[in-house]
Amino acid sequence: MWSMKFLAAGHHARGYRELLSGSSEAPAADDVFDETTDEGKKLKKLRDANTKAYSDLVLSCSGEIGFEIVVGATTTSLSDGGARLAWKKLHNKYMQQQV
Repeated sequence: MWSMKFLAAGHHARGYRELLSGSSEAPAADDVFDETTDEGKKLKKLRDANTKAYSDLVLSCSGEIGFEIVVGATTTSLSDGGARLAWKKLHNKYMQQQV
């Protein structure tokens, strides 16, 4: 139930469903691109979506375990947090418990 609610909010209101689903990937935090081109605009949108999604995941955690999972979802290229990685880790932890 939690993942469906989060995806519904992310898809309609915040624009990060593609990122969480893995159909698009956020650019690395230090990637430089020309925001005046179509490709640059797309990359900026994905970077912004990652920031929104990661922030929303942090804010939506009510328990210590979920919070630690999200806060620990960083990589070399996304040192401030990777929403897709956090999403996958949350699914690995909580979705298997529902089966």
